[in-house]
This record gives sequence, C-alpha cells and structure tokens, in this order.
Amino acid sequence: MWFYRFRKRHNLSFRRATHIAQQSRDLIDSRVNGFLKQVIKTRKQHHYEDRFIGNMDETPVWIEMPGKSTLEHSGVNQVSVSSTGHEKKRYTVVLTALADGTKLPVLVLLPGVRPLPANKVPPGVIVHMCGTNKSWASAATTKVWFRRVWCREPSNKRLLVWDTFRGHTTEEIKQYAKEEMNTDMIYIPGGCTSKLQPADVSWNRPFKMYLQESYDEWVYSGAKTYTPKGNMRAPEVTMLLKWIKNAWQEISPSIIIKSFKKTGISSALDGTDDHLLGYESDDEDPFENCLLENGTEPPVAISSSIDGAQLSEDSDSDKLSDFSDTDDYFDPDSPGH
Repeated sequence: MWFYRFRKRHNLSFRRATHIAQQSRDLIDSRVNGFLKQVIKTRKQHHYEDRFIGNMDETPVWIEMPGKSTLEHSGVNQVSVSSTGHEKKRYTVVLTALADGTKLPVLVLLPGVRPLPANKVPPGVIVHMCGTNKSWASAATTKVWFRRVWCREPSNKRLLVWDTFRGHTTEEIKQYAKEEMNTDMIYIPGGCTSKLQPADVSWNRPFKMYLQESYDEWVYSGAKTYTPKGNMRAPEVTMLLKWIKNAWQEISPSIIIKSFKKTGISSALDGTDDHLLGYESDDEDPFENCLLENGTEPPVAISSSIDGAQLSEDSDSDKLSDFSDTDDYFDPDSPGH
C-alpha cells in the first residue's frame, strides 16, 4: 500500500515510453540552440526571402500498406487482412518544400535501368531509375535531386536546411551545392530531426496517411488483376505514382509555412514568432487546426517530439528502399504472375 500512497503523493503514474533516448535532454537542447543560432546568423547575413529557403527529406514508402486492424466478428481467433505479398518492398520518395509554402515536384527513386514511359509518370512527379534492384538514396541521387528538383532559380542564392544523412555531407555534395547550385547549407544536428526538420515535424506523417488511404481504397474497391493461381498482384507503378502525387497535393501550403516557423527556420527575426517554436503540447498545438486545401483537417496531429534515438549522424537506414524480386513490381504481366 505504501507504494500507491507514494505514487499519489508525488503525482506519479506508469507511462508508455514515447521514444528511446541515447542522448541526454541537455545535449539535445544544446544542439537545437546551436542550430538556431546558425540559422539566424546566416539569414541576417544573406537576407533570404522565404521562397529561397527550403527543406528536403528522403522517406521510405512501402508498396504494400496493409492495415493492422479491421472489423471482424468477436471471438474469432485469426483475423486476416488482404495483401499481395509485397509488404516488405519499399521505394524512396523525396519531398521538398519552401518556406513560403511552395511544394516542389516529388522525386521518386525506383530500382531498375529502363526509364518509364512519359505517359506513365503524372505531372508533378519526377522518376529516377537507380540502375540496380535497390532504390538507394546516396550522394549520386542527391545530385540528381539538385539538378531536377532544386535547380529552379540558380541565379538567386538559396538556403537549404537538411539532415546529416551521409549522402548530403560528402565534400563533393558540399562543393556542388556551393559552386553549381548557388546554395548555402545548414545541417540539422543528429538526434534533432524530429524537432528541427520541417518534413519530419509536419509533412511526412500526413503524406503517408494519405498514401495509406489510397491503398486501402484500392484494396477494397479498386480494379485489380490476379495471377493464374488467383493471387492478387501488387499495384502497378503508374497507380503508385498517382497516389504519391495526390498525397503531396493534399498537404496544405499553410502546413508547409508553419512547419518552417515551428522549427525556427523561417521565424521572424524580430522574435514575434518565437511562441511557435518547438511547441510541445499535443493538446494545444497551434498547427493541428490548420486546414488542408480542400477545407478538411489534417488526418493526423503534428508532433514535435525529439527523436532521441538518433546519434551524431542520422542513420541512413531509412534512406534505403529494398526491392528484391523487382520483376514482380515492374512487370506484373511477366510469366509467373
């Protein structure tokens, strides 16, 4: 009984862990403060307009997104959800946006060598074939992103804020950005991306939620094809690209703008936006009520929790999309399907 009285006296309760931390809170706070000082210093020096401040992030997306729950009769021991057997196969999507709310075209990294026909790639989506059976994000694909997505107005000096994935930090990339792309770069410290990277704070989660909705709709009511043995084939690449385009379109410019303010990257230098920086209350987050372009609310609350599990360099494991047996994906009509 003393234990329960102790808990009540000190207002203690058992809580589910929200993250696994390998770094102290003080160290994280120190890195955040150092990052924000560097951002302010660089912005005062070059006076970038919001349309010349950007963030990009590579994020893995699964071909198959079967739900983990469904409706079933009570008491049933086994509950199944529909799948084509490709739930472990992934590809890489690169999202890029500017502090004024502009969303740049989506870059999709796919395995293989043969380019997709132009009529299979929807406007607003750029496809890069990685040349192997895996869609790796690397320094090479980073240069592709610079040339095909970021290089819109090279005559204007721009500020790019991104994470410390090794494909961003090579000397070749640093030199290329500075000399060829007229771009200043600021790296988000390891362990701080979920607090300081606009994509992680506000875009990626709702983007994937919209992809999930498209997949669910296709599974339950979309047109599908089957193998001679009656197994459902995976969605075609054309359909996946369409889902990606639609999901990116659903992200409101207001969410983009406020994500840059929330992370301190485009906050007013006079301090009038400081109340938005690092807002941590999920119940009273000032961004959770911002509307999407179609007038609806975002499908998921925006989180600003610190990802304490990151080390001094953000892991590149999430930058890899593993495609084994890619023929199943790219040629659904091939023999055996």
